[in-house]
Amino acid sequence: MDHSHRPSSIVHRQQFMNTSVVIPSYKRQAALLQTLQSLQEQTTTNFDIWVADNAADENTRGAIETFNKTAKVPANYLPEPRLGVHYARNTASKAAPGELQLFTDDDMTFVPGWVKAYQDAFTQNPEIAAAGGPIHIKYEVTPPKWFTDFLATKAVNPFGYLDLQKPLFVSERGIFHSGNMAIRKSVLMARGGFHPEATGNIWVGDGETGLNHAMWRAGDKIAYAPDALNYHHIPDFRMTVNYLKRRQANEGAALAYNAFHRKNLSNAQLLRYSAKLAARFPRHVLGGWLYDGRTDTRSLLIQLRTAEVRAQIDYAFKMMRDPKFRELVNREDWIAE
Repeated sequence: MDHSHRPSSIVHRQQFMNTSVVIPSYKRQAALLQTLQSLQEQTTTNFDIWVADNAADENTRGAIETFNKTAKVPANYLPEPRLGVHYARNTASKAAPGELQLFTDDDMTFVPGWVKAYQDAFTQNPEIAAAGGPIHIKYEVTPPKWFTDFLATKAVNPFGYLDLQKPLFVSERGIFHSGNMAIRKSVLMARGGFHPEATGNIWVGDGETGLNHAMWRAGDKIAYAPDALNYHHIPDFRMTVNYLKRRQANEGAALAYNAFHRKNLSNAQLLRYSAKLAARFPRHVLGGWLYDGRTDTRSLLIQLRTAEVRAQIDYAFKMMRDPKFRELVNREDWIAE
């Protein structure tokens, strides 16, 4: 059922909100423990933590159990064997008791006032349905110059950097990234949960962007909370041309999902979609490989557009030959699973 058009005129009246922090994780124990430790340094302990393990790994469970022995705020462990970060987020959201739910990732750390900044924003502005905060980047090693030069062009944003450099404000067209966001549980349930992102090695959909758009359609109020700052930690293996190309291919899959979702296109329509893309970007379909590995800005832009276009075409062909994938793309409500 599509809940995205449900009116959202209700004003929430809680003076104190039970708060849950939700962290999906996938085989990154060291990074996860760093994230959990950062949460121990918050200025409040009035929250609980829920880790949804998207690998259902006993080693991760054991690491959390050991961590909890000395934790001020212990972490609840939830196994989610179905591959897909949306499964992890939605499963944990349903299990977590907090009406205010803060979402982050397993490679993040936080300023000490992160939790309280969101709690204050929601209690002082009861009309807020969701909020996002700034995300800054922390490189674990010095990045190569070509890499920082290219990111400085702002042609891509592979790590979710966000800083609007504004005071707290509320809007019906606000944005959030899943690495640093807060949402009322009741609103998340009403909007059908997080859309799919990665499922194993396959990028399916538009993730929190789809949720964001559903909230726009419903007229939900979304805030920007400048004091809810966190840091995205970037290891060296993400500072490569191949990583940027994979990220842009994911963007291509998200574009295809937006083009196909809820439309029930025929195979002929999917084929025409692919043909139009190939006609529009012939160099990228046929010859983009000629630029592989180059790190000048022009060559990088061609490589990334090539990855994006090819991912859209591959997505269309997968829709044509895989009925289960087609069903996945056309699904409406992800939270009810």
